[in-house]
Amino acid sequence: MKPNTSNDARLKSYHERVLPSVQDAEDCFQQLKLRLYNINEWKNYFQSPVPEFVLLDKNANLKKEIPEAGDYVKIDLPGPGSVAGEGFDWVVIDRVYEENNPSEDSRELHIRVRPSTNPENTGEETAHFYTEGSTSEFCGGRSGNVVYGWVMARGEEPNVKEATGWMDKLRNMVVGITARAGMSEIQWEQFIQSMLESD
Repeated sequence: MKPNTSNDARLKSYHERVLPSVQDAEDCFQQLKLRLYNINEWKNYFQSPVPEFVLLDKNANLKKEIPEAGDYVKIDLPGPGSVAGEGFDWVVIDRVYEENNPSEDSRELHIRVRPSTNPENTGEETAHFYTEGSTSEFCGGRSGNVVYGWVMARGEEPNVKEATGWMDKLRNMVVGITARAGMSEIQWEQFIQSMLESD
């Protein structure tokens, strides 16, 4: 259900659906799981402007299977891209797990990512508008006949000190501040609501 937040955690989006029965909710949850795992199709759950996400394996090769820790996600945001990321923002998946609690009839899927270097070159600079210490976590779950999803961010700080080029410093400051001011919440709310819709 709706997660608790700490001082450095920020709930970007939360949405839930109440289904007529537990079986209906389980069917909806299974669909939600497939959608969360299929990162290459996340763009279909946003309204304009649409970011694009590409899942790559540890060797930066395109991947269509279920994501796992160590995989990368290449993100194409509307507007100017990161120089360090060669036009893209990059994150690495550091945790993917499922939780089942039969006694409470609840299940959850979690995917957590953090900013990373660009695996397509040898640079060591964080190729993202937030610092490498920040994380974003995506969750889909079911509790009884309720299906829900949320996006949680922790430790968000614009990547200004770590960025080396002035263009990336300026770009990361503008994008990071805009995201923290609430623009990203609007997009993630659209994303979660669309994820929970039936086909």
